Amino acid sequence: MKITRRSFGVLLSTSIVMARASAADSKPLVLVAGASGATGKQIVAALVKHGYRVRGLTRDPAMAAKAGGPQIEWVKGDVRDAATLPTALKGVGAVMCAVGAREPQGDNSPEKVDYEGVRNLIDASKAAGVAHFVVESSCNVTIPEHNFNKIFNGLLLWKMKAEDHLRASGVAFTIVRPPQLLDEPGGIKGIRIQQGDVGGAGQIARADVAAVMVAALSEPAMRNTTFEIFGAATLPVDGWRKALYLLKPNCFDRATCNLPTRKS
Repeated sequence: MKITRRSFGVLLSTSIVMARASAADSKPLVLVAGASGATGKQIVAALVKHGYRVRGLTRDPAMAAKAGGPQIEWVKGDVRDAATLPTALKGVGAVMCAVGAREPQGDNSPEKVDYEGVRNLIDASKAAGVAHFVVESSCNVTIPEHNFNKIFNGLLLWKMKAEDHLRASGVAFTIVRPPQLLDEPGGIKGIRIQQGDVGGAGQIARADVAAVMVAALSEPAMRNTTFEIFGAATLPVDGWRKALYLLKPNCFDRATCNLPTRKS
């Protein structure tokens, strides 16, 4: 068969499309809990950008689908209701968890969402054979006297309990601890990575948190690690990727990271 310039172009285009489809199929289906939230939307966008198939967990799929953003699969579920999770996790290879309490008391409190809800999702993920669980936690979770615990009904204490449950679950994990979250573009500032939860304040763009969480799916150095991230204007924008190779497993507070005890 004679191959003309036109037919060669068609064959080349077809090959590219097939190659992209094959690459997407080789990546795990990712369930995003909190996908309709501020950080969750950034995670969904980053996953789609990197070619992952995405399923969003939401209490109202119809409303979530109308909200705009990338076209993904939406499934009805609530981390506070364990019975809704097995169906949502069918065929899922990885979970991104970005849920958070909205109120200090009641059904949307830190205890109900940040601990019990996350615990439900961890247990259901383990039962479903999920290979990797990535969760957005918070810096300062190992500091009981932190003011957030006083003003938001133990928020950081409940997040720490959820972290402990994940580390003990047997599911491969990545725990990302950001400081104050900003609704601004990502990829503008560098990102400082540290371990041990030594305290301190800072800020970071939600989009940068999403970039770090999505990187965990393809970076083996991030498996079974717990670390803090902070926006850092003085660091190279992509310098944080090299810092990932310095992460230590089983290092999540001063004691496990062999750091000096905090002064009273």
